[in-house]
Amino acid sequence: MIEINEVNFKRLMNLWWLSLVLVFVSAFLEDQQLVYAAEAIVEGSGLLSEDVLVNLALITVIGMVASGVMLHRLKLIGRSSFLAIHVVAIVFTGLSGYELLSPFLDAIEGINIMLG
Repeated sequence: MIEINEVNFKRLMNLWWLSLVLVFVSAFLEDQQLVYAAEAIVEGSGLLSEDVLVNLALITVIGMVASGVMLHRLKLIGRSSFLAIHVVAIVFTGLSGYELLSPFLDAIEGINIMLG
């Protein structure tokens, strides 16, 4: 079994940062036909309007980055804020409705969820 010390924890956090960057990079590299098809299929499936979803997503991403920095620097508030922002992200995912992902983006997002 792997012992979780400061070095291993920092390595795990570096993998989390890498997966977060890969999620954003792969979102911009998706095929436009897939994006148009997904928008046509899932349009209006969520509980909130698109403007509210964009604002909530922006706040969630800023919160993830801030809590990730605090956790990486081993601040006490980093643990609770990291957990809280991930719970908010899970609730936010449920409110956003259906989501279609390419296989690559789905794999990267699954890795990001496991690291979180």
